[in-house]
Amino acid sequence: MDYYISFFENYLMAPDSAITVLRQKAMEMLRSNPDQPVDQRITQTANLARKFIRLQHNKDLMYALEMSGIYIVEKNLGPEIDAYSTITDDGRSFIILGNIKKSAVRRNFDLAHELGHLLLHTTVDMDTLTRQEHKQIEQQANEFASDFLLPEAEFKRDFAELPRHSNPDYYIEMKRKYFRWLLWNTVLTN
Repeated sequence: MDYYISFFENYLMAPDSAITVLRQKAMEMLRSNPDQPVDQRITQTANLARKFIRLQHNKDLMYALEMSGIYIVEKNLGPEIDAYSTITDDGRSFIILGNIKKSAVRRNFDLAHELGHLLLHTTVDMDTLTRQEHKQIEQQANEFASDFLLPEAEFKRDFAELPRHSNPDYYIEMKRKYFRWLLWNTVLTN
């Protein structure tokens, strides 16, 4: 896939993709606060990413990631692998999604999880990790996905703007925007 993209891009003059700029900003931010707890750095990185790609609604995630310059492809990865991500030697970001049919909510989680790897773990050689280190890296990507898909400050702001908290009809849009993810995350973690 990268070969063909490289071939076609030889005929184009394109500016740096947004994901390249976002990766640089994320690395700078992560390096600038080494004493800050890891979970806080992950949350800050997720908030930066959501704002940077201008994601307003989780249903638009794949489109927003593609517009940021990430190539998203689908491939038969078998029943054990949901997705993976990589950055090529020339800086192209790829997310490869398994093609086993899943809900849109689960695919969004996979996309956000892999975005977490692209931003948090670009310098990590996954092949050299111990089982415990790999588990820790995966947990960090899960935490990133959670913070990215359900940003606390934005959720609280949307909740505060509800006209009437006692009327369930006012929660419908918030459910569409956030809770599908929240309910799915509850299933994953229990």
